Amino acid sequence: MDDELREHLHSVPLEEAERLETTLAALHALPDEEIPRRIAFVSDKVFEPKWWQRFPVWGLASAAMLSFAVLAHGVMVRPVPGNIALTPVVDTSALEAQFNHRLETALKKAQAENDAKLKTAVAETRERMEFDHRATMVAVQENFDLIRKQMNRMYMASNDVSASEATR
Repeated sequence: MDDELREHLHSVPLEEAERLETTLAALHALPDEEIPRRIAFVSDKVFEPKWWQRFPVWGLASAAMLSFAVLAHGVMVRPVPGNIALTPVVDTSALEAQFNHRLETALKKAQAENDAKLKTAVAETRERMEFDHRATMVAVQENFDLIRKQMNRMYMASNDVSASEATR
């Protein structure tokens, strides 16, 4: 603090100094906010509706005009009936036979591809399972060997203990 402020605080009564401290504490408790640079009033032109927003009926009127235009276009551009060319009758049985043949060929090809993929997937799975089985069997054999060695050590240790007790 400035020296002048300290002198002033010493010169004022204690109650006034406490009120100043309370006021300062209240001011420090408030968040710092930026000073507003421009204040907008409701009467500003920014808040005025646009020219098409002033008349909400215009939206309804424009929709009605658009639908009328679509209907008018449909009536005016109607096709003129004339000589209608008849299409010759096609024998559909030949087309159906050709379609069925192509469909059966495609199905057989897809079935063959699926069978090949299935066989390779089964073979890969079988190989992986056999490898895992062999790894498990090796681990089991190593555990049995370890247990056997421990049992032999304990047997030998018990023989040594019993032999030393017998000599006493």
